[in-house]
Amino acid sequence: MENLQTLAGALGTTVSRLLGEAPPPSRPDPQDPLDKGARMVKKHWRKGGYVLMAYGAGAVAFGLVGRAMLGGFFRASAQVPAGFSPLPEGGSPFGAMQSAMLLVPTVALLAGVAMVAVGGYLAWKDWKLNHKK
Repeated sequence: MENLQTLAGALGTTVSRLLGEAPPPSRPDPQDPLDKGARMVKKHWRKGGYVLMAYGAGAVAFGLVGRAMLGGFFRASAQVPAGFSPLPEGGSPFGAMQSAMLLVPTVALLAGVAMVAVGGYLAWKDWKLNHKK
């Protein structure tokens, strides 16, 4: 037994491992912050729906305000007098730029709508789970 303990110490293992026994299942350390976080997520993951809905509502607001502001800017800029327009028939020189700049708030708006939808589903599942009859 003494030789096994010496050998196990030299190899950095245990005697039971040397003898082929399965190690006991390790229990998570209750003080480990990562383990605490994982347990909290497993227990409350549906509550993230409320947070997701809030961020989604913010993204929707950003998208709507951004589109309104940029749309107003480009409408005002597109009113170039007919004699000064470089494009035929008084077309707007801002068409391509307007499309490119409106892309960001449009993507934010669509992403916000998706986040609100997914968050609403998770919040509904959480409410349903907490209000079982």
